[in-house]
Amino acid sequence: KFTEREGAEVDRDPAEAAAEPNTVADAGLTSDGNLRMVDQAILLALCLDVQNSNPKCGLTREQMQPYLDRVLKNPNNWMIYSTGLLERAWLECERTHARERAVLQLQALVDQHSNRLALTQSTTRSVEESAPVGDRLAYVHHLVYPPRWELKKDTAQRYAGMGVFGSAAAMFEELGMWEEVVECYTGMGQTQRAKKIVEERLATEPTPGLWAALGGLEQSKEHYQKAWELSK
Repeated sequence: KFTEREGAEVDRDPAEAAAEPNTVADAGLTSDGNLRMVDQAILLALCLDVQNSNPKCGLTREQMQPYLDRVLKNPNNWMIYSTGLLERAWLECERTHARERAVLQLQALVDQHSNRLALTQSTTRSVEESAPVGDRLAYVHHLVYPPRWELKKDTAQRYAGMGVFGSAAAMFEELGMWEEVVECYTGMGQTQRAKKIVEERLATEPTPGLWAALGGLEQSKEHYQKAWELSK
């Protein structure tokens, strides 16, 4: 290398030269430019560091995107690739024109944890060819990937936020989140069904939220009073 003042080559420290990667393998790359899986996990960690160290705004999302693009370029491992898809879907949920596609991606990530046929897993072959348990658990401790129930809850909430109350209600019901189920049916205008669910749940497991929901459905101050007393 050269100094700006002298324009002459400067002698390099042999130890420094030896420490620098001089082959494809030393740089953590394969012959086709593919990253090692541990390096992909590190990039995902750096991506989260950008998110946690900066305000939630469009500029932060733009700074995170290159990390995800590099990881998703090479699908080497099921868990790493799924984490990259999840992070990208969360980013795209903040963009109006990409929100629907992002929620469908979240739905696909939810479905791949199940053996049943679903919207994004519609054939028996797709279920049979899914990654084995060993691939799914590899690098699980290197990544920040939510449990299945938490991912399903997040997807349901995003469905509800988009006004897709039917899909949201079905997912909330699977999770046993009955207050949210009632809100979804109320949003669809199916107040009688919502009321029936509230009454059935109050008979087995009354909660302040359910009493408040019934108060809203029947416009009853007594139900709101009951919810307030139960919440003490």
